[in-house]
Amino acid sequence: MNSKAGVKVAARTSAFQFKGKNEDVREIGRKLGVANVLEGSVRKEGDHIRVTAQLTKVDDGFQLWSESYDRQVKDIFAVQDEIAQAATKALQPKLLGSSDAANSGGTNPQAYQAYLKAKFLSGRGQSGEDLNKAPEYANSANPV
Repeated sequence: MNSKAGVKVAARTSAFQFKGKNEDVREIGRKLGVANVLEGSVRKEGDHIRVTAQLTKVDDGFQLWSESYDRQVKDIFAVQDEIAQAATKALQPKLLGSSDAANSGGTNPQAYQAYLKAKFLSGRGQSGEDLNKAPEYANSANPV
């Protein structure tokens, strides 16, 4: 695995300073000191929601991944999990290096994905459910 590989997640409070501002995603990424920015929007009509998310490279402004999710409001937490999984999958080639590195046995993509979910939920910390789920993901990332 490349020594530069890894994920640096900006704190929610750091990222929220840009909420509602019309600033270029590349500039936001540079200010936060991150390589990629995950952004999105949520629209609600009755019990229906549409969540749109996109992952953008800061250095060139090109999208690595983009997806829309149409669900019922009751499924919002499942959508959050789906977005985390899809964004992680989009980043895996960068994190793992070549496909040879992914198949060498030196890395475990499922464990890394569980780690990212744990980090996301603990950093977000918006609910007791988030804080209870984070250790579960962390434990599954590092089985004993």
